[in-house]
Amino acid sequence: MNDRAKNILNVLIFPLMLMLILTPTTGFGLKVGYYDDYPLCYSENGQPKGIFIEILKETFGNNFNNLQFVYGEFSSLLKMLSNGELDIVTTVADTKERDAIYSFNKESVIMNWGVLVSNVGINSLEDLNRQRIAVNKGDTYYKAFKDMLNSFEIVVFFDEFDTYFDVLDAVDSGRYAAGVVSRLSYLANSENFSRVKQTPFVFSPVPLKFATQKGKNLDVLDDIDNTIAKMKGSGKLTQLFNSYFSIDGRTDFNILNFFTGLIIGIFAALLVSVLIFKKVMSKNISYYKEAVKVLNQEAQVPYTDERDEHSKHAESSKNDTNNGSNIVYDSALGSMMLQKYMELARREGIALSIITLEILSKHDIESDKLEGILSSFIKPGDFVFKLSNGTYIFVFYSYGTILLEVFRNRIHEMARRNGLEIEFVLGHSQFNPNVHLDQNQLIYESFVELEKERHSYKQK
Repeated sequence: MNDRAKNILNVLIFPLMLMLILTPTTGFGLKVGYYDDYPLCYSENGQPKGIFIEILKETFGNNFNNLQFVYGEFSSLLKMLSNGELDIVTTVADTKERDAIYSFNKESVIMNWGVLVSNVGINSLEDLNRQRIAVNKGDTYYKAFKDMLNSFEIVVFFDEFDTYFDVLDAVDSGRYAAGVVSRLSYLANSENFSRVKQTPFVFSPVPLKFATQKGKNLDVLDDIDNTIAKMKGSGKLTQLFNSYFSIDGRTDFNILNFFTGLIIGIFAALLVSVLIFKKVMSKNISYYKEAVKVLNQEAQVPYTDERDEHSKHAESSKNDTNNGSNIVYDSALGSMMLQKYMELARREGIALSIITLEILSKHDIESDKLEGILSSFIKPGDFVFKLSNGTYIFVFYSYGTILLEVFRNRIHEMARRNGLEIEFVLGHSQFNPNVHLDQNQLIYESFVELEKERHSYKQK
């Protein structure tokens, strides 16, 4: 080969080599494993879909098509990741055991936990003795539930399935008395399986993230973290969840729609239970007016996160330390989840109640420290969300009665331990499926009780 030919060859090869070296995070050749866990990730007509897939689209942009997607069964995908056959797997629970094997991005997409579902009444774990339980192969909640039963020396027989959907179908068909699935999979699919009911047993809350082979593709994980942070800040992540979980599945939640629905819910309640409601109104008309006034004021000022960069950094450090276990949801996602919980409570006859907490002195309160304290009261199956600045809604599943004074004293005690002196008022509302048509009305009722307490507080 003469010198002229060599020079031409070098000119052609050099740009190609440079592209390969400089574009490790553009998606070129990256193999991404995903499985059936609707709506987080799933296959539709052979194409990857779901919330985690949308995050990858935002991360890689025009280079998204360079990704090579591999659809499979979850435990098999993790083995392929360990062997280096895959570069990244979506929707993986970040646990201590897996931290030793895989690398995870830092920003969790959402918290999830395991739930025991059944087609018969299960009041005690001992009811499962010698029963066959349907589980998802390789699932972290399967392992947690198995360990829990072993600790109680309860003998059961586990049959493994490839997806949560298969587990729900097996329980619904009556072939199995119970099964273990994730909370989100049950919420997303419960309407399709009329015989399947959630039991009181919930366990193993964990953050869901992206995973790579240990120490590999860390730059990709950093890019994904940046994308998730931006999507949380802009509200895109909330819109994604709304698109899968909102009531009509088409419209996004916003604060003005929230309070528009609130007013509609109030009048609908009047039509449904006019005699009961009129009696309450006649005795407490001033409190109801104050509740409407407060909520209308909040509707004029949509909730925005006004923390400075230092506070954001502090929260980021807190989340890393707690591995995402202390989470206060935003108003959009929290409202949507409350509506779903109300639907489950109505369908399954489960008690449900909420507590509204309003901070009276919002100045000089470290919001990250306060929210860490508030979220520490939440057990698996319950959650808390921020309705507006200084106002929080606690949602308690399977609780018909809440002792407000005990709740109040615990918050005061925990706050003092953390160097905070806070004054607040509380309102409580218990879900009544015959009266409360939607989450807005349930929240409204708790605000009425809160206004009563505020009135008493002012008279002290």
